[in-house]
Amino acid sequence: MTTIKDIARLAGVSIATVSRVLNGQSGVSESKRQKVLKVAEETHYSLNRFAAGIKEKAPHVLVLFTSEEASESCQDELLGACEEAADLFSSESMQVEYYGYSELDEAAELLEKIREEEEDLEGLILLGGVPEILRRELTRLRGRGCPMILAAAEDEELSPLSVIDYEYAMLYDLIAELVPLFDRERKALIFHESPAGIDGEGAFSLPGFELGIQSLRALYPEKAVYKQNKGAFAPEIFPEGSCVVLDSEDATRIALQRYKTPEEGGPAIIGFGNSPELQDALADNRLAALLDLSPYELSFRAGFSLMRRLLLKRKIPVRQHVFPNLYMKSMLPEMQYRQKLKERLAEESGDEAKDEAKED
Repeated sequence: MTTIKDIARLAGVSIATVSRVLNGQSGVSESKRQKVLKVAEETHYSLNRFAAGIKEKAPHVLVLFTSEEASESCQDELLGACEEAADLFSSESMQVEYYGYSELDEAAELLEKIREEEEDLEGLILLGGVPEILRRELTRLRGRGCPMILAAAEDEELSPLSVIDYEYAMLYDLIAELVPLFDRERKALIFHESPAGIDGEGAFSLPGFELGIQSLRALYPEKAVYKQNKGAFAPEIFPEGSCVVLDSEDATRIALQRYKTPEEGGPAIIGFGNSPELQDALADNRLAALLDLSPYELSFRAGFSLMRRLLLKRKIPVRQHVFPNLYMKSMLPEMQYRQKLKERLAEESGDEAKDEAKED
């Protein structure tokens, strides 16, 4: 079944743009609108579930991406995961609209319109913090009983139905276990802190980090545990270390470029991410291990939880956690299988759309 994520990929636009076109909203260039409608027609995408919502004055569910720092690809991954979760319920009666970070002004106008016309939303998901431009209307909606789910955000004032966030404490526990396993020399331990973001990177910038690694300090000489907390990772500013731990893909790539391999006397590197490039480094023993936190799972769980509540009337946990992933060389076959499966499904979806277009 074609989803709006498929249409976005085939049309070369964002998921939020596809949502706005299919919902008959303004603010989309005519060229993009025609691209989306053409792909929707070629893939036989059903507009039935949107038609009812357009006739009404408000969507049923809003999904707002509110994180300024994340890349456009991360935004699409998050909105796509939420859309895939909603699609599992196959409900043509539930109209969902998606707004990216650059479209929050339009989202604010929609919320004001909903208030003026005395309508309500059935549910709302915030991926990221709560922007001040939306706070007044969100508070009003919550006061009227609109269920809200916050992902990678905290806001007690809104009393959300559920808060979903990364389980950073477990990430720190994993690091505390892995470092002694891979670093037998224990000359110096080096961390690099990246800005925290909705993509799961930047875990070392959070308040619980120092407490989480406290046990490691006792394993190293005095003043031999270092952390760079500003700028891109710069290995040259530190003395020679025996173990390096990173919390972003960019910092991991820099470490791979700058340090010698362990066979050449370089440090054990515990990186962050799961890209094919980093998987190759893990296979070649240039990385001791990889850790990551999945933004896809964060967003998928938000969409799944809200639809479960709205359509099945089931209770959902007030607190939900996305646990870290650990990858070691022995786990590579499974990682590569998942990557190939994901690529194959994407190719099959595209081929199917082309075949259907030819049949027409």
